[in-house]
Amino acid sequence: MPTFLQNPPLRPILAVIAMCLLVSAYLRLTLGFSGPYMDEADYLFVGRIYLEGRDWASQTYIFGSDIPLYILGFFDSLGGYMAARVGSALLGILSLFFFFKFSQHLFKSTTPAIFSVLVLALAAPHIFISKFATYDIICYTFFTAALWAGMRSIRTNSFKTLLLASTLFCLAFLSKYIAIAYAPFFFAILFFKNKRHAVWSAVIVGAVAGIYILANSAELTMLWQNHVVGSHAPKSSLAQVISYILSYTAVLYSMYAIGVFFKKQFGFSRRMLVSMGVLSLPLIAYHVRSLDLISAFKHMIFPATFLAPVAGWMISTLLKTNFQPYFLKRLPYFILPVFTIIAVFQTRNMENSFPDTRKMIAFLSNKIKPETKVMSEDAYLFRYYFYPKMPMNHFAETGYHDNNLDGKFEEQDVIDAIWDGKFDYVFLTGQITPELTQKLREGVLPNSYIRIYSENFKNSEVMRRNAGGRMEIYGLKNGLIRK
Repeated sequence: MPTFLQNPPLRPILAVIAMCLLVSAYLRLTLGFSGPYMDEADYLFVGRIYLEGRDWASQTYIFGSDIPLYILGFFDSLGGYMAARVGSALLGILSLFFFFKFSQHLFKSTTPAIFSVLVLALAAPHIFISKFATYDIICYTFFTAALWAGMRSIRTNSFKTLLLASTLFCLAFLSKYIAIAYAPFFFAILFFKNKRHAVWSAVIVGAVAGIYILANSAELTMLWQNHVVGSHAPKSSLAQVISYILSYTAVLYSMYAIGVFFKKQFGFSRRMLVSMGVLSLPLIAYHVRSLDLISAFKHMIFPATFLAPVAGWMISTLLKTNFQPYFLKRLPYFILPVFTIIAVFQTRNMENSFPDTRKMIAFLSNKIKPETKVMSEDAYLFRYYFYPKMPMNHFAETGYHDNNLDGKFEEQDVIDAIWDGKFDYVFLTGQITPELTQKLREGVLPNSYIRIYSENFKNSEVMRRNAGGRMEIYGLKNGLIRK
């Protein structure tokens, strides 16, 4: 136990810490909050395909290499998406351990590191990606491991540890490309301590990134055109983006501002405050510049990573000294419960940000046969659940279907295929292709289909603005034979 916690007047903080840890653990262990989200179904399905030795064009639409897909596929093979979420939870704990070791080397002290990791453990983005079977937690675990190894290499001047840090950073980038935003800062910090080490690290990371980009240039070009320029094009106003970001970072930045204002009292160095402040900004700058809120709630873990040490140092300082001004002495007893309450509300909003498809899947499961064909607005959900029972060419999606085989994937292709009754079942939510879905419901489906399942849903707006709607399954009318 840290020495200051053995001081009787300070022992009440133990109760606060215990409460925070229990809430964080509970939020992380409630893994059955919903059926798999479309991204989870996508990555787990592709991971399964890869483990079968088959190929898939993942680089054309997934913002990472195949490394995390193999990891997710392995976890899924142990027990489905719930096992994969358990794997994410374990990686979340591992990332907290690496972050603790990073903070310990940063401060050369254990006490502020304990409070730093406690603050991070109460960050809703970290809690959620730790129970979500996507590549985010894999990237973040490698990222925090790189932070630990990088800080250790700075403290020990060890070239071997530097090589480890550079390798881990490469794995973070390959797990999710967004990590590359931190490469310039990674090299700059090393440069201030050891120019030779910084150059070697830049060469390693640059070589790995360069070789990967060259080897996958055609696929990455498609990714850029179809998703960065296309689906990730600006869809929000600057005010909306800033408001969204502040909803996750306002309390941490408020503590940062207090630390800046009372810098001398807290014993902060200018370099420490400037470094952590600057390092908190790259992903925020990306979303402000792009006006793109896709995945922003998950990316807010990166600002939290560099603001949490500031908060941790402040809390530990307040608890072990006769701090002036005195009114800040009670800040830890107030701020930790605030972090906890925010974590509960934000995590629950994240969990409720997409439709729960479990009842719908249960309804359809006993109707699926090897010859069944399905058109779905959520393409990978059915692939995940019903492959290999249904062959690969029996799955179609409203956002990408070529009915007349002319090489074009247009709305009319979907309309024509459904009008002609080419599928046994059509699944719609109105979330992926809302305008097309409306057309299908009103004027196309009645020609050959009847609605056999309907379930209303109302989600939070964490992931998308069209948060409410209906899940529907349409089946071919009696007497009609699939064409």
